[in-house]
Amino acid sequence: MDKFEKFAFKPHLEGPKQQHYVPRFYLEGFTSEQTLSVFDRVKGEIRHRQKPENLATVGHLYTFEDNQDRKRFDFEVLFGLVEAAATPILKSLVQGESLSPKDRESFALFLGLAAVRTPAAIADAKAAHAGLVKAQTLHWYSDENEVLELLKKKLVPRRTRLHCAIKPGRSRRWFEAIRMTSKWTRSLHSTGR
Repeated sequence: MDKFEKFAFKPHLEGPKQQHYVPRFYLEGFTSEQTLSVFDRVKGEIRHRQKPENLATVGHLYTFEDNQDRKRFDFEVLFGLVEAAATPILKSLVQGESLSPKDRESFALFLGLAAVRTPAAIADAKAAHAGLVKAQTLHWYSDENEVLELLKKKLVPRRTRLHCAIKPGRSRRWFEAIRMTSKWTRSLHSTGR
C-alpha cells in the first residue's frame, strides 16, 4: 500500500487550525535570516521581517465536516503528502538538475494543486457550484405545480420530516415550496380532507 492509499484508508480527524495556501517550504525559499518581506495588497504596504509560518494562512481553509459532524483534515494531509514529494524536487530544480519522469509527474501535481488551493480559487469553485445547483434546481423544478405534486406525493404525509429534510442554505424555491406545502397542509386539515 503506497502513501496515497494509506491516506485514503482512514479519516484524518486532527490537524492544524491555521492552514497554508502557499506551502511553508515554498515561502522558506524566499527567506533571509528566517524572515521575508511581503506586499499586503489589501493595505497597499510592504510588511518586513515576516516568518513563513505566519504567512499565507487561513483558519480551517481545507477543514470540512463529514456526515457524522466530525472535523476532517483530509485535504491538509493530502497537501502535506504532495508537498513532501515536491520539496526535494524544487531543490533539485534550483540546483539546475534534470527531473525524472516520476519527479515531473509529482511536481506537476504540486503545481496543479497550488493553482486551486488558494482562497480565491476555492471561492470561485464554490460560486460555480452554487450557480450549477441553482440552475439545476430552476430547471428541474421550474413549474410550481410540479413541485407541489411532488411534495404532496412524497413529503406531505410526514410533515415533520419535510422541515428537517431541507437544510438552511438551499435554494429559495425549496423554502417557497415548504411555505406553500404548509399552507396546503393547513387547508387540507381545516377542510377535513
